Amino acid sequence: MLNKNYKIIKKNCLILARKNSTRIKGKNLVMFNGKPLIYWTVNQAIKSNIFDKIILSSDWQELLDFCRQKFKNLIIDNRPKNISNSKTSSEKVIKYLFNKYRFEKEGYTILLQPTSPLRKVSYIKKMIDLVIKKKLNTLHSVSEIKNKTFVKKSNNFFNIPVGKNFFFLNGSVYIFNNDFFRITNSIKEKKGN
Repeated sequence: MLNKNYKIIKKNCLILARKNSTRIKGKNLVMFNGKPLIYWTVNQAIKSNIFDKIILSSDWQELLDFCRQKFKNLIIDNRPKNISNSKTSSEKVIKYLFNKYRFEKEGYTILLQPTSPLRKVSYIKKMIDLVIKKKLNTLHSVSEIKNKTFVKKSNNFFNIPVGKNFFFLNGSVYIFNNDFFRITNSIKEKKGN
C-alpha cells in the first residue's frame, strides 16, 4: 500500500549514460534482447509512472537522438564535455543536474543505471515507497552473494563463505533525499562498495 504522502512528494529520476565507457565501447547502445541497453532503463522509468521528471544526461549525440525519437516524456540533457570523462564522479554530474534543473530541496531522486536492464518496475516502486514511508536519506538495491565467491580488494582476494548472508550494492537503483544530497554531495550515507 502506498504512503498517503506518496503523490505529493517530488520524485525525480536521473539516468546517466556517458559515451566512452572504459571497458566496453558504446555499451549503452549495445543490443540486449533486441533493443539498445539504454532503452530498458528509460522504458522502466517511464512505465513506473511515478516520476515528476525523468532526465537522461549524456555526451553521446547518437544515444540522445535515439532516446529523443523513442521516448516523448523524457528530458534530454546534453552533458558538457568537462563532466563527461572517466574521472568524473556520478555525484559531480548529479550536482550539475540539480543546479541546472533546479531540483527542489524536498523530495527524492532515483538514479537508474543503464547497465541494469533486468530491474523490475515493481522494485523501483517498492523502494521509493519504503524510502518515503521510513523517511530515509538513502536506499540502494543490493544482491546477495549466493555461491562461493572470491572478492578482489586492493590486490588481495577474500573468500566469501557459503551459508552466510553477504550482500553487495548491485547498482540497479540508488535513491537519495534531495536535501541530504545538497548537504553531503553524496548519494550514499556510508562510503564503500
